[in-house]
Amino acid sequence: MTLKLRRWLRGRIAEVLGGVDQNTKGMVEQRIVKSNEEVMKRIREEAGVREKRMAEMKEEMKNLRDEILRTLGQRLNEQKKDDERRMVELQKVLNDESHVVESLIEREEFVVAQKSTVDRTIEISLGGKRNLRVRGEFQASGESRSDVKFYVFDEFNRDKFVNKQPFHALDESPTISHYSFVIPITHPGRYHLFFDNTFSTFSPKRLRLSVKVEYDSAYT
Repeated sequence: MTLKLRRWLRGRIAEVLGGVDQNTKGMVEQRIVKSNEEVMKRIREEAGVREKRMAEMKEEMKNLRDEILRTLGQRLNEQKKDDERRMVELQKVLNDESHVVESLIEREEFVVAQKSTVDRTIEISLGGKRNLRVRGEFQASGESRSDVKFYVFDEFNRDKFVNKQPFHALDESPTISHYSFVIPITHPGRYHLFFDNTFSTFSPKRLRLSVKVEYDSAYT
């Protein structure tokens, strides 16, 4: 109840009580005071209830905010872990895909006759490839002897070898029955795997040959 309203009520009460006797006037004033106290008490109780409710609402809002922040933090942490796991998996894929192995000759069998040679050619391109190398092996077998000589040539040196001119082989084996080789490739073109059985007068040789090309893709 506002101060202005109280003053107005007191004025009206004074006007009404102006014509009554003192006893009646006293009783009415007591009732008015009591009624006013009850109203004020009720107002204070309602205010207390509102304050209590406001405090409860604040506590609920705080708890809700803490729960949201906790849930958000957990989700962000889970998302971070998922992102890190995906990055690790992606890096594994990239690493796996960056190193490429392609089969050029897969367990090919052929015969190198006595006093003759066999030339197996492979074509190599360098587009989008790094650290390129040719890797292979062969196994020779024969009736009396199981060995051949082996050379790897580029086109230029293969012609020199055939024409009995000084040559440079990228790889050369002794007379041998089993041999593995790895040839770094720096230029594209045709390369020759040359098997020489000219030293054998009577024994042809059966060869089993496998060749692969390995390289790292250019995007790594």
